Amino acid sequence: MLDDAQVNSEYIAYAINYISGISKNKKVSVVGWSQGNLDIQWANKYWPSTVKNVNKHIAISPDYHGTQLAKILCPDFPQLPCPPSVIQQEYNSNYVTQLRKNGGDSAYVTTTNVFSTTDEIVQPQAEPGASAHQDDARGVGVTNNELQSICNGKPAGIFYTHEGVLYNPVAFALAKDTLINDGPGQTTRIDLDGLCQQLATEGLSLTDVVATEGTIPVAAAAVLAYPNKLFHEPSLMGYATY
Repeated sequence: MLDDAQVNSEYIAYAINYISGISKNKKVSVVGWSQGNLDIQWANKYWPSTVKNVNKHIAISPDYHGTQLAKILCPDFPQLPCPPSVIQQEYNSNYVTQLRKNGGDSAYVTTTNVFSTTDEIVQPQAEPGASAHQDDARGVGVTNNELQSICNGKPAGIFYTHEGVLYNPVAFALAKDTLINDGPGQTTRIDLDGLCQQLATEGLSLTDVVATEGTIPVAAAAVLAYPNKLFHEPSLMGYATY
């Protein structure tokens, strides 16, 4: 996912339509984490065929507006080369700005967004200005679920990293709720009294949690080792005109 995000989105669009095709043209549900959600949104905007083939989108730690922290990896001074998709995830990059035009800041399919204000990768990530926030201009059904607001002061709503949302019990419950019910995930349909007292999803071990937290060091190493770094953001594709 370090290559041009526009190319990454093409793979996502193909995968959605392919899986739908081999599933007797049934709609598929899509779960994304981090940049994957930004690219899913790009695919939905510029490949309308994906919209008709998607039932639900569950977004964990999405950055639909990019992140202000990308400048740490890709500073303007001294200017350092970076992987294309990291530059494209800067808060006001051409990629993000183009995506958000003409309703691109609203969901194209029923969507459940789950995120943490203490995200160490994506900021701002607190409502009402969270990068994870989506509007619902198309009326498809969207919920924006900030863990710290849902479980204020309780274990499941204290400190969760970008990757930590993956094992958060409320995030898992909302994802499951999205899949088994109509519309996006709703906190009113899950057991918040019990879930907010947990630190990790039931069934996960400490080893699982530690392994999940280890994804960011692995990702950082991949960023450093990426061979085709650029000094400037890739040009927008010719089709990205609206």
